Amino acid sequence: MKPGSASSFTVRKMIAADVEQVMAISASLRNAPHWPQSAYIAALDPTSNPSRIALVAVNDEFDSIAGFSVASLLPPRAELESIAVGLDEQRQGIGSKLLAVLIGELRAAAVSQFLLEVRASNRAGIAFYLAHGWEHVQRVYHLALRLAEQEHANRLIVGMAALLHDLGRTTKDPTRPHAERSAILATTLLAPYNLPLDTQYAITHAILAHSYSRGIAPATLEARVLYDADRLDSLGASGVLRWAMTSTHRRWPETKTYHPEDPFAIQRLPDDKHYLLDRFFTKLLNLHEVMTTDPLTVSPDESVETCMVLMRRHGFRHLPICDGRILKGVVSLRDIMLHDISEKDHEVRMMRAYIQASPEM
Repeated sequence: MKPGSASSFTVRKMIAADVEQVMAISASLRNAPHWPQSAYIAALDPTSNPSRIALVAVNDEFDSIAGFSVASLLPPRAELESIAVGLDEQRQGIGSKLLAVLIGELRAAAVSQFLLEVRASNRAGIAFYLAHGWEHVQRVYHLALRLAEQEHANRLIVGMAALLHDLGRTTKDPTRPHAERSAILATTLLAPYNLPLDTQYAITHAILAHSYSRGIAPATLEARVLYDADRLDSLGASGVLRWAMTSTHRRWPETKTYHPEDPFAIQRLPDDKHYLLDRFFTKLLNLHEVMTTDPLTVSPDESVETCMVLMRRHGFRHLPICDGRILKGVVSLRDIMLHDISEKDHEVRMMRAYIQASPEM
């Protein structure tokens, strides 16, 4: 089969006539579930319990099945039971498109929790889910919506852009950066929903402008909100964890963990293409300089009580600590709870000491 591009595929509901091709795709993939024909037919039965959503991606040029997905529903939960793309059609964003359409169907069915499992031996599947960065996307989505509320930005534009901003990481094209690939895929996914053109443009612009290295200035409030939300997720422990995870994917044979003679780039220019540790000096430690909105922050001498009040008022679990425009750190809800426990523990010890030292009445 001649490979196409992600834009030449249409996702629709699976029908009985598709099952033979679906089974052929599954049989050709070692890590795909190999269901009997009766299982696929049962998945198409609207009266089955649990009910299922079964989708196929169709190559528009050849009218052939390129991939499929099946999810079971027990609202508010759903489970991804199978998703597969034919060998000749992989690495073109088809899996991403199937997953995005499936998530839309699940949301319409009042599903709020989506579960999946993948074999430890299925490296391609693990890479697929890591590339989607579910945890990162979820954090950016919620951060972006909170910033949108604070900045009075359009929540629809911000939310859609946040959900789709890293979709391009599921495809490979050395001629296009991931933000551009994400915008192209997003345009394809949004096309059937007849959104106003200015809304579609605002979403794709926010996606294009979110990339730190792309060099496109965020020209709208919504784009600035997404840009900052993505930056905020690079702070603190989550930022270090993401650096460690993505470093394994960005590593080439000539890449080293750090410069052997100048690991902290004191006497040289940072080069994160050749030294993984340099990513901190090219991006992670400079994020405060590129923030575009006015995020809620606290000063280094702010009281614990004030931090707790701000977190409760705005629904935050973390607050940046800034001295002027300089980021000094991040305080979390866990930090405050541990401090509160420590204070109470100190009070208990003082009370016990007082009681033990007091003369008997």
